Amino acid sequence: MWIIYIIILILMLGILVLVHELGHFLVAKKCGVHIYEFSIGMGPVIFKHMGKDKIQYSIRALPIGGFVQMAGEVMEDDDKVDKSKFMCNKPWWQRVLILVAGVTMNFITAFVLLFLIAIIWGANSTTPKIAKVQEGSAYSLAGGKDGDVILAVDNKKTSTWDRAQVLLTLDNKKEYYEIKVRHEDNTEETLKVKPQESVLEDGSKTKVFGVSIASEKSYGLGASIKYAASKFTSIYESMFTIIGGLFTGKLGVNSLSGPVGMYSVVEQSFALGLAQIIYLTAYISINLGFMNLLPFPAFDGGHVVFIIIEKLRGKPIDKNISHSNSESKIETSTNTLEDNANIVLNERDSGSFIDLNDVEDIDDNHINNEFKPNELQLSNSNIKKVMNIRVNNTFAKADKNVLKQEIGKLNKLNDFTFDQEIGYLVCEILNSKFRVASDNIIVISYEYDSIVEQNLLNLEKMEEVYNKITNSNKSFAIISDSDWEKYKVDYIKSIKSGTKYTEIEEPDIVFENIENNDIISSSAIDLFGDIVEVE
Repeated sequence: MWIIYIIILILMLGILVLVHELGHFLVAKKCGVHIYEFSIGMGPVIFKHMGKDKIQYSIRALPIGGFVQMAGEVMEDDDKVDKSKFMCNKPWWQRVLILVAGVTMNFITAFVLLFLIAIIWGANSTTPKIAKVQEGSAYSLAGGKDGDVILAVDNKKTSTWDRAQVLLTLDNKKEYYEIKVRHEDNTEETLKVKPQESVLEDGSKTKVFGVSIASEKSYGLGASIKYAASKFTSIYESMFTIIGGLFTGKLGVNSLSGPVGMYSVVEQSFALGLAQIIYLTAYISINLGFMNLLPFPAFDGGHVVFIIIEKLRGKPIDKNISHSNSESKIETSTNTLEDNANIVLNERDSGSFIDLNDVEDIDDNHINNEFKPNELQLSNSNIKKVMNIRVNNTFAKADKNVLKQEIGKLNKLNDFTFDQEIGYLVCEILNSKFRVASDNIIVISYEYDSIVEQNLLNLEKMEEVYNKITNSNKSFAIISDSDWEKYKVDYIKSIKSGTKYTEIEEPDIVFENIENNDIISSSAIDLFGDIVEVE
């Protein structure tokens, strides 16, 4: 039976994630953003259809959500797409609408599910009313009575049972609770209640107050809408309280449910019937929407904050800071040289492959003061010195068409992302940014130096996997995003001065030792000219 519960949990989460992505998709399409693909599921493609709207609709093997791939989510990334159709070029309010659309769909889904529960099985009262008080219980000893309505817990108002339950279990270290109640005779009283402890089967302790919840049902359209609205609000408020409890230390992280806890909840819900399963789905949907609204970079709420800051500042924020690849998407179209440089590749000749009209604000002082090759950690590792040579050689024979061809091949890697042996290498390649390419070398970059360090250790394996899957014969030059910016600045300077890059012979022993320091020196001089001294 346990396998059924796991399947139900996976499908439940998958559907809610898909609904979230559907929200992004519908609003983005309405705003005129070019969409490459809308996928149901993740992993290898088992079915795809190119619609009349030029959008690829896909079904993938793993039923764990889905994704929508939009053009220009962060910056212009495809020279075949009209600039007006990039998400990054849309008005700020449209970008905000696209981002919050996923959360909105989760909230709408939750409301509809709660409404269905009420319209089919009746709307339970959400008022925190106590039906029965057990004799000798903590609540009874404090003076509580049958029919009491809880008005507040520790001076915090409680309009619903969800709110009351969260407040009564929030602080595990709390000995007494001040509970303000209204008795059936309409008199109000504040009770000082010391909850009793009960040990569960798993050995954990829980607080016991000795009361049962009043169950009063109403029927009809109006009652169902009222129930859905009240329940939605109470669940949302409870999440605020829980998050606050985590930050203040009143609620421990171990109080949150992990995979095992979620499995247990599904099992219990399944035993209680379909209504409880629907309720759990609504609860998780609100939870998903709430978490995505948090103002952290990994969530939609974080991206919204950055957009608003950009609007207030009147200029964009560094994309390396504002953008985080938090969603399980493969965005191969963003890996072009034009990404961060506003560079226009024209011809194979390195002396003419940048449009200098885009770089008039770059001067020699910037280069002399900011860019020194001995600060690129090239001396710390021979392999990094080889990367320096490879970047130089790629610039010497940079070819726009080759870059586009290699980016186009990345789709072939998607089918291998979950391969047990090479999946992690494939994912590392897909998560990189393809910067520039020649006939035999591709320069790729990563945001963090730690990722660069790790992938340099796997360089040979990554090259082998890439070449085998794409039927290529390419070497990689792996650098950080920050180093790429420095390489780019110097390249622009060389173009403005009329200097051309020339190829440097790469040492035969690449991954073990490089003894010829003259090669390294000549490489740096060739790459950076005479603007710095090379040690």
